[in-house]
Amino acid sequence: MPAEVVCSGCGRLLRGPDALAGQTGLCPACQTPNRFSENAESAASQPPAPHRGGLMLGLGLVGLLVCNLFGPVVWAMAASDLRAMTAGQMDPEGQGLTRAGYILGILGTVLLVLFVISMAVLGFYVVSMIEEMSTAVGA
Repeated sequence: MPAEVVCSGCGRLLRGPDALAGQTGLCPACQTPNRFSENAESAASQPPAPHRGGLMLGLGLVGLLVCNLFGPVVWAMAASDLRAMTAGQMDPEGQGLTRAGYILGILGTVLLVLFVISMAVLGFYVVSMIEEMSTAVGA
């Protein structure tokens, strides 16, 4: 059975000859060093972690409708989970819910950025109005 390891950098499954067991090799895609396991149990034979699709969808809705600060967090978490599902490290059954949470996280982040920009513009407007009123009263 060939030596296998899941790359810690990009999540790809790396396979090599039995002679690589216990040795460190570079991932051809991302150049991250990975140690091939010495035991006979393959990295691919381990059961995948359970998906968090419902959590991603719920947090995405919270980030969109309640508190936009959750938007970037959900975006990053869902992106990580989708990469793990693609690499076979997480149950792919929740991919649809996770992708919906990913999209909601992006939308929440966009709303957060728009809110920050609008507050900055409003702040400059209020300051200019105060300055204008103070010069009118002082004249």
